Amino acid sequence: ESPLLDKIDVYVRHADGHIVQQTAGDHLPFSTRPVAYRYPNVWLDLPLGQPVELLLRVQSGSSIQMPLMLYAPGAFASAAANDQIAAGIYYGCLIAMLLFNLLLWNGLRDQGYLWYALSLVGAGMAVLSLYGVGYQYVWPESLWWQERAPAVSACLAHVFANQFNRSFLDLRQRWRLGDQISLAIVIVLSILMLVFIWVPSSISYRVITALALPSSIWLLLVNIKVLRDGYKPARYAMLAWVALLAGAISYPLYAMGI
Repeated sequence: ESPLLDKIDVYVRHADGHIVQQTAGDHLPFSTRPVAYRYPNVWLDLPLGQPVELLLRVQSGSSIQMPLMLYAPGAFASAAANDQIAAGIYYGCLIAMLLFNLLLWNGLRDQGYLWYALSLVGAGMAVLSLYGVGYQYVWPESLWWQERAPAVSACLAHVFANQFNRSFLDLRQRWRLGDQISLAIVIVLSILMLVFIWVPSSISYRVITALALPSSIWLLLVNIKVLRDGYKPARYAMLAWVALLAGAISYPLYAMGI
């Protein structure tokens, strides 16, 4: 249950000494997976009533989180079906929100709706890449993009989130210093997004994990500051951000083992 692991070597050593080896991970084309599913998987034929030794070697440029699940085929099919339904509902809601805000922007020409729509695109891409759905459905044969997508899309999400914050809270008028800091964050992340296309994922994952945490906390602090200064619409922005930022803050903490 960890989509970003680069390479997983699985060895099954049977009681008579012979070894069966399989390889999984997102450094292999998606079509090589025994089951077309967002998590790396291997198919094990285990002998009934006989002990086997199961050995694994895991290699990854990202943090190594390795929750292992052993399923019978029927149980796996049921779990995968429920997972697909949940993903469909999530992305259906995301697309509906995106189209609705684009329509509002087209009708009202309010930049806030455009930045919000783009922040949905960034967040959606980040989730697509981090949870293996993009590799399954959108770019299954692009190993080059699969390695770069998580870091690039995380940058994109934070760039558009900061731009939306600047627009909705009218930071240029209400807190000049906060607006300048937010703009600096946008510029730095935009440059890094281009850099991440070329550098190894082992570097980009570490950098974006370290930067995502302060960027998320900053988004929350800006809303608190403007709300305390008396701008009441900030309370709605803060309520809307809380759940998303809680996830954005907890994920890098989890990835760093904190």
